[in-house]
Amino acid sequence: MNMNQRYAMPAALVIVSGALLHGLVSTRSVAAKGAAVDGMALGKAFAPVLASTYADAWMAAAGDLEHGKSAVEAQKTLQETWKDGRVKAFTTMVAPSFSAVLPEGSEPTSPEHRARVVALWRSFADGLKGGK
Repeated sequence: MNMNQRYAMPAALVIVSGALLHGLVSTRSVAAKGAAVDGMALGKAFAPVLASTYADAWMAAAGDLEHGKSAVEAQKTLQETWKDGRVKAFTTMVAPSFSAVLPEGSEPTSPEHRARVVALWRSFADGLKGGK
């Protein structure tokens, strides 16, 4: 096997891999910048998750009461479980989509950007209400 044949296949693999990687990265970058988020659909999908999370909190509170804890303690469990559950659900299910429009901790950069954020939040709220 001569030197050209020995390195031809690995070199070809490196070139093809680099081209594929470049295409993948540049496509993702363009897609992320122009990402449109369907707030209505996101809200509709999130509403039953919220309801389930709230039901779980009530079940935890009922369990506390059943095991002899006071109503005050059970209500505290309800509040803590509900808060923890909805924060976790939002972080997992909604925050990544919202971050495509307004990254966490940032502010809108223009009046148009602010309008996109407002529209997203309103459509999300409409979706939570079942969509109107």
